[in-house]
Amino acid sequence: MSSRSLRPLACAPLVLVLACGDDWSTDQEVRRAGTGVDTSTQPRDSAADSGTVNDSANDSGGFDTGTTDTATQDTSSDSAVDSGPVDTGPAPVPPLHVAVVSDLNGSYGSTSYSSDVTNAVASIVADAPDLVLSTGDMVAGQQSGLDYRAMWDGFHTAVSDPLARAGIPFAVTPGNHDASGYSGYSNERAIFEDEWLPRKPLVDFVDDADYPLRYA
Repeated sequence: MSSRSLRPLACAPLVLVLACGDDWSTDQEVRRAGTGVDTSTQPRDSAADSGTVNDSANDSGGFDTGTTDTATQDTSSDSAVDSGPVDTGPAPVPPLHVAVVSDLNGSYGSTSYSSDVTNAVASIVADAPDLVLSTGDMVAGQQSGLDYRAMWDGFHTAVSDPLARAGIPFAVTPGNHDASGYSGYSNERAIFEDEWLPRKPLVDFVDDADYPLRYA
C-alpha cells in the first residue's frame, strides 16, 4: 500500500539566465565565458593592442613616450548574474497515504476479533500510513440486550489501541451496527459518541462541530 513521490530536483537557473542573455548579433556584444568581463561598450585602440606608441596627441611632432592608450576593461559582474538564493516557488506537497478499513465486526454481540483483523491491523502499522479511516461496522450491534461497552473495549484492544501506539491518526464513521440512526437505538448512538470523543484524531478538521457523527 505504500506510495512514493518523486520530488523534482532544484535546478541551477543561473545557467539558463546566462545562456538566454541579450541578442549577440544586435549589440555586437562579446562575453568572455566564466569571467564576467563585458567589452561591448569600450573602444579598442589597435595601436595600443600592438604595443606601439601613440603619437597623435603630440602637437610638436615629437614622440609621446607616456603611457599607452589601452581600452579599459569592465570587470564588474554581469547584472544578470545573482549569487543570492533562487526562488523556485513552493515545495511540492507529498501525497497523503491513507488506509481504509470497514466491516471488522463479527457476530452480534461479539467482544473479540478474529486473527484476520489483528493481522490486518499489524500490516497497517507496518505500512505506516498518514491516516486510517473506518467506514463503519466496527462492532456487532443493532440488536437489543447487547453489551456495547464490552464490544467497544474489544474493538479498541484489537484496532484502536495498536494504531494509537504507532502514532497513526484513526478517524471513524458510524455504521448501522455502531450507532444506528433508528430511534430505538439512541442509547447505543450516545455510547458511540462517548467512546469516540476522547479518541478524536489530531488532524486539521474543516468542520468538527458534530464529531464523531458528522465531520469534514
